[in-house]
Amino acid sequence: MRVRWPLLGLLLIGSLPGPGCLATRRSVNLDTLNPPYRIENRSPRNPAENRPDVKVVTDRVVAQGSKDEQAITRWLQAHETGWRLDFNSYVPGQQIKGDRFELNFVGPICVMNYAAEGKGDRWVQVSRTVEESDALPELFDR
Repeated sequence: MRVRWPLLGLLLIGSLPGPGCLATRRSVNLDTLNPPYRIENRSPRNPAENRPDVKVVTDRVVAQGSKDEQAITRWLQAHETGWRLDFNSYVPGQQIKGDRFELNFVGPICVMNYAAEGKGDRWVQVSRTVEESDALPELFDR
């Protein structure tokens, strides 16, 4: 099989970090991240296999005005900046879903998908590293 070097070169150049890639830090507009919130905690169907098929262990709506709702709002306010564009796919883990956004805590990473303003139905995915104690763990244990 003959390799087409110009095409391979373009692919390599296109994969290099640059403007608009992971290194770009972003702020999130908190006005678009509104309750009601829903909490989902997922686990693998077969823990021996690292497969994306998961089952929901916890699925609950957070009561309006509750301490849990306030904790989520405070967390969002404390993490308004420092997000990076992310084009990876992640297995659902501990999730908080709201009106037009989703947070997915996967190990030391928090992935946020949110509806982009003025972009129709276009969603943006960003991520950031979080400390284990900073990932709202108490919300998923209830």
